[in-house]
Amino acid sequence: MELFYSVKKQENFIFLENDEYRHCAKVLRKSIGDSINITDGKGHLYIGKIEEISKNNVKIKIFESIFFENNEKFALAVAPTKNAERIEWMLEKAVEIGLKSIQFIICEKSERKTLNIKRLEKIAISAIKQSNRFWLPQIFEPVSFNNYIEMNENGYIAHCASDEKLNFNPDLTKINIDVLIGPEGDFTENEIKNALRKNFVPVSLGNYRLRTETAALYACNVLKFLMRKN
Repeated sequence: MELFYSVKKQENFIFLENDEYRHCAKVLRKSIGDSINITDGKGHLYIGKIEEISKNNVKIKIFESIFFENNEKFALAVAPTKNAERIEWMLEKAVEIGLKSIQFIICEKSERKTLNIKRLEKIAISAIKQSNRFWLPQIFEPVSFNNYIEMNENGYIAHCASDEKLNFNPDLTKINIDVLIGPEGDFTENEIKNALRKNFVPVSLGNYRLRTETAALYACNVLKFLMRKN
């Protein structure tokens, strides 16, 4: 299914603008009367037909609206990688697999502390269109590790220290399954202690040391597999 994205809805009409307009009208050369599918990233699939194509937007009349519940649970908290392209690739693939939200955290060993959230949101929109998903994951501005820990508890922390850890087998009864993934240099000893103080469970993601983005996708895939299995 070819899917477009728009949040500009007025009664029984929805409008494509900017990149979505150009892709629809200029690249795909859609015409008046063509059927089209749009999501607002909030669980809705709108099915309609193009009624008007102007210089700035495509006007679509909605004939059917379907709502899908958000069954995703994976709330990823991850330290940004030094290479921005690796962050973008990780986000794209995590959204395609299934992601509820992503919180970027700044750790003591983080090498990158700023992100272009607008660009990441565009990548996430492209990913939900690619994978025919109807919920756009929330993407939060970076916060410090300590601030994140104070606002959250009872999640999972995947670290590389030699401490005792459990295999990653999350509790699927939780509404959100929060997973902490550290920077290239891993979490510090103090960060791990602070996470444990807030009842984060230390977990292993296998026998090998993984890149930040690989660890995030590994956790995402494990959770998706367990959800399908159950």
